[in-house]
Amino acid sequence: MSWTPPLSPNILVRGYIIGYGVGSPYAETVRVDSKQRYYSIENLDPSEDDHFHVFDKYPTPMPDTSTPMIPPVGVQAVALSSDSVRVSWADNSMTKNQKASEVRYYSVKWKTSYSTSGKYKSADTTALSHTVTGLKPNTMYEFAVMVTKGRKSSTWSMTAHATTYEAAPSSAPKDLTVISREGRPRAILISWQPPMEANGRITGYILYYTLDKNMPIDDWVMEAISGDRLTHQVVDLNLDTVYYFRIQAKNAKGVGPLSEPVHFRTAKVEHPDKMANDQGRGGDHAYWPSDANLIDRSSINGNTHIHTHAYTHTHTHTHIRTLFFCSTETNRQK
Repeated sequence: MSWTPPLSPNILVRGYIIGYGVGSPYAETVRVDSKQRYYSIENLDPSEDDHFHVFDKYPTPMPDTSTPMIPPVGVQAVALSSDSVRVSWADNSMTKNQKASEVRYYSVKWKTSYSTSGKYKSADTTALSHTVTGLKPNTMYEFAVMVTKGRKSSTWSMTAHATTYEAAPSSAPKDLTVISREGRPRAILISWQPPMEANGRITGYILYYTLDKNMPIDDWVMEAISGDRLTHQVVDLNLDTVYYFRIQAKNAKGVGPLSEPVHFRTAKVEHPDKMANDQGRGGDHAYWPSDANLIDRSSINGNTHIHTHAYTHTHTHTHIRTLFFCSTETNRQK
């Protein structure tokens, strides 16, 4: 069998390995030096179907001793919109007398500045500028450029940075939660988390609630909340009633999508603790002992009996408590 060396002059061949065998060219191997171009294999079985394969032993590219290419300079990155940045540069390795038709191209790579993965996206162009699209709003990116001519490439240029413009939030606030207020059955506390894709600084939230989730959103009750808040209290709700809640975020560029509805049923009755807390404050549900309730505290100061009677008078939700004190001197025995 015979063979010819690799066609590429940049590959330095140190030797050849001949593989052969029945059904597979790797059952047996023979090593020969780089100058050999043929080899005889003897004692083969004529009844068997033998396979042969010749491959280079440790092919090594010849070192390129020519002048290395200079990387592009003056790289600039300018944001054009919320999802695009224009990158431009100069190529000092191209002389004024060089033909423009010379085959060379530029590779642009980019990633977010806060990324720790080290993974870049890239694109190739033959021009001295390139517009990168499909970027995230309100995000800082870093860019670098490399030039390639034939088999030669430069190192990457110095990086340039640009931050895309803001855009309206593209996702809704998350984890919308409604809980009751202890001792306040007509009030609820709502909490949430900022949207994952805020696309800018959140300047406010809009909370909507209603009894009928099928009503147009414009007919829901609306309450505005400042952008630095993640909780909000709603009061004066009806007892034993199902309410539906939704929320959306906004920034300088507009409002984002609404969250999915969350429902909550208020308490059926006023909280028992409220009645106790309303004593002495004239609340609608204040409570005082009945007329028959007599509190008798005797032998105070050794000679004074104090009898306290508590009466309750109710008229148009007004509660009046009247206390009578009776003091009687005790006859002293001689």
